[in-house]
Amino acid sequence: MRIQKCKSLSRPAFLALIFTACFRQGFCDTESPQDFSSSENSIIDANENEKKSQPAPCQSYEIQPTIEFKTGYFFFSEPRMRKVYNKGGLDLQIAGSYPIWRWLQIYGSVEFIERHGQSLNNHQNTRIWEYPISLGLKSVAKVSKHTQYYFTIAPRYFFVHAHNNSPFMDRKMNQNGIGGFVGTGFNFLPTPHLLIDVFGEYSYCKLHFHTHKKNTTGRSVQVGGFAFGVGLGYAF
Repeated sequence: MRIQKCKSLSRPAFLALIFTACFRQGFCDTESPQDFSSSENSIIDANENEKKSQPAPCQSYEIQPTIEFKTGYFFFSEPRMRKVYNKGGLDLQIAGSYPIWRWLQIYGSVEFIERHGQSLNNHQNTRIWEYPISLGLKSVAKVSKHTQYYFTIAPRYFFVHAHNNSPFMDRKMNQNGIGGFVGTGFNFLPTPHLLIDVFGEYSYCKLHFHTHKKNTTGRSVQVGGFAFGVGLGYAF
């Protein structure tokens, strides 16, 4: 039997064969640009799905600090005071509020009230001025994007000055004391910083006025009452 010997490959041909095999193997293992793009899109979609699956963060209840100028009409709640001081009724206020917790604010105001009229028996002219100062709490509820409802309660300190033209009363009478008030209203915010306030208030403070005239006695009166008006302010 004759055994045919296989011809051996030359060295250059052998190296070429190995290089070709390696090249083909590497080419097959390497992803195409399209495969890279698909992988990146899959990662992006996975991240977006993960973000969507996470719960949305809670939105905080935004209450802005405010400062405003109020003007309104004031009238006494006590019938006798309404009969004497039956004219005027100017009520001017500078008020501000600052949030301390969610819907709760600190509220403060300085006020000026003026009324005038005539004494009941002799019809002499008389005038009264009040300077109330308030510091308390204000709660705010959001009705809509541009509307808020609020309720305010606070102690109020009254400085009262009366000027009489009656010979039976002291010409000037001054008294002061502490009382309180409650208020309510709506804040309208047509722009982020413009505040329009429609309000109503009730205040109470009983003061005793002394007189030095003979055969005349002083008396205690309720110097608080009702006030209604509008305000214009700035929301920070």
